[in-house]
Amino acid sequence: MPRLNSTELETVYVYENQLTGTVDFIEPRESLITGVINLKEFDARDNFFTGEIPASFGNAKLLEFASFSENELTGVMPPEICANRNNTTPPGNLKFLESDCDEPSPAVECSCCTFCT
Repeated sequence: MPRLNSTELETVYVYENQLTGTVDFIEPRESLITGVINLKEFDARDNFFTGEIPASFGNAKLLEFASFSENELTGVMPPEICANRNNTTPPGNLKFLESDCDEPSPAVECSCCTFCT
């Protein structure tokens, strides 16, 4: 899958497409030249993505909605993403954060998710 590097990109919906690989195909870096720093919505649910959720999503400071659920992702939700939640001090923009963090055996440990599947 090609990398997305548009600084103008605000929304990425790739849900329910049977996509494979990792979710690092999007690079929300702080660079003014590359990176999706204006990203507001990211929905990658219901695919076959593997690996861990990249901490670089924490650089998408305008991100309001992010869903990583119903994939084969593992690990811990990066603290860089949790720091962007709207319940932090100072508050961030991230209002909805979803992953496969349902108990008793979560695939992704997420103490800051608003919804677990």
